[in-house]
Amino acid sequence: MREEVWINLTAPLKHTLVSNAVNSIDNSMEIKSVNCLRWDGQGWFCGTFDGLGVVSIADYHGVDVADGAVIAILGGGGAARSTAYEWINSGGKVIAIEGRRPLPEGEWINSKEYSGKIDAFINFDGSDIGEIQDVIRIHDKAKFVFKAPYTLMQGTAEERIEMLAEGPFDGRWLLVSQHLECWSNFWAPHLGDMLPSIGLLLTKLAYAEAVLESYAN
Repeated sequence: MREEVWINLTAPLKHTLVSNAVNSIDNSMEIKSVNCLRWDGQGWFCGTFDGLGVVSIADYHGVDVADGAVIAILGGGGAARSTAYEWINSGGKVIAIEGRRPLPEGEWINSKEYSGKIDAFINFDGSDIGEIQDVIRIHDKAKFVFKAPYTLMQGTAEERIEMLAEGPFDGRWLLVSQHLECWSNFWAPHLGDMLPSIGLLLTKLAYAEAVLESYAN
């Protein structure tokens, strides 16, 4: 194939891609969190952009990761691993909270021993944080709370936009931000200046969902 091919992956494929035929631009195969593929006409390349997407969302909401911002991560799946490593690489600190799956060994802060500030909390396990007091304590201290699953939305596009802006900040934010990071860093860096902002793309997504719902009704 001479033409370029761009592919976005999700679970379970993102966890299983380990191949010498694919060149990784980062540690995506090592941490088993490959969510983007690119065929450039000569070879296959892969990367992970969930973590960059979360860092981008944090920056959008005024959280300065490079200044040592602290994020608490509940869960240990592919997106959680990508987020933890990218947050550290960007200058931040990570509190690991074991959920259905723990994060692998890393430079994480022990959640039971930490009593300092928490800039962000992200739940990769589900919409409910459970009843564990340690998790509730950390969740309630966070300035910015993000849930990876999608929140059910109904109503007009304007009502959906208002919900997205006021929270809960759900998986739509991650969908938009990780795709923007993939485009600007991997698929088409030369088009970076032409890409929409997170806010604009979320707005377009809200309008698209409202239109699709009107067809279903």
